[in-house]
Amino acid sequence: MNRYSKIELTNDFHETSITLRAAHGKLSLRQVRRAKRALCGHAACICGDALGTRGAQPVEIEMLYDRGILIGAEVRAISRDMGLYWSEQDERAALNEQHAQMTGQS
Repeated sequence: MNRYSKIELTNDFHETSITLRAAHGKLSLRQVRRAKRALCGHAACICGDALGTRGAQPVEIEMLYDRGILIGAEVRAISRDMGLYWSEQDERAALNEQHAQMTGQS
């Protein structure tokens, strides 16, 4: 089952943003490059990170490398309130918590 979550990344210096769909918490290299162009398309600018983000983001971002070559990025929810659960253990815990709330158990 594919699990897609929309995330919005921003650059507060250029006041730009982009919304991407992360599949199982991962961004492809193509998505990383597209985000970089949309958030900060200036080649010599050093305002953001490798993804072009700057300022507070709704997710933690970890760039993925293979033998020193960028291959994509992994994103993880910072807050459980966002409803983004990408690991099986987190998702199972969240489902158990929702079930407990629905049945009135603590």
